[in-house]
Amino acid sequence: MIDRCNPDCVADTGIRLAKAGYAVFGIDVQGHGKSDGLQAYIPSYNDIVDDCIAFFKTVRGLMISFPPDLNFFLFLI
Repeated sequence: MIDRCNPDCVADTGIRLAKAGYAVFGIDVQGHGKSDGLQAYIPSYNDIVDDCIAFFKTVRGLMISFPPDLNFFLFLI
């Protein structure tokens, strides 16, 4: 079982979604980046939920400049 995509998988997925007509936005959630610290360690699940909500609100704010019928996909990496 693979627990996450490699960078090529992430890029390929974003490209495929964009070609299918989606606006694609990605967020690097805590514990999944290349910063120091334990990989996949999340001290507070609520922090990730709060980060995703804030990101979603930011993306929705950007959507006013896109066609109203454009679908979008939030990609958690």
